Amino acid sequence: MSTATLIPFPLSSDIASLFLRLIAAAVFVIHGWPKVFGAERQQMKGMFIQGGMPGRLFDAIGILEVFGGIFLVVGFLTPLATLLFAAEFVGILALLTPRMRRPPMNRKFAGGWEIDMIMFVIVVSLFIVGPGQFSVDNFIGL
Repeated sequence: MSTATLIPFPLSSDIASLFLRLIAAAVFVIHGWPKVFGAERQQMKGMFIQGGMPGRLFDAIGILEVFGGIFLVVGFLTPLATLLFAAEFVGILALLTPRMRRPPMNRKFAGGWEIDMIMFVIVVSLFIVGPGQFSVDNFIGL
């Protein structure tokens, strides 16, 4: 028995997709905004470079998080956005998270991987289920 049959509402998967898109978008825009437009941008970039990330990659991630997040809000180019976010989180989980426990980063982290893993699962889920009926992608037939 599928989940859709457990919830007697014909648009349940579309609402779930919308909810996931909005939550993920909020997280991405909130984290990306200071990387692109924040007063502490250079300080953050320096910390990422010190942690081993190339500076241009920091800029690309900021742009992806802000504009990809905005795309998720409206459900535009959702498969592309979710693939790019999934690639970002594979990189974070494989390369950056292990370094978070070493100086100069905060050694008190529980690991820092759990939120990254949750966001990875959300974007992969969105890639699989699609943007849903309440999206620009659906409206234009993508």
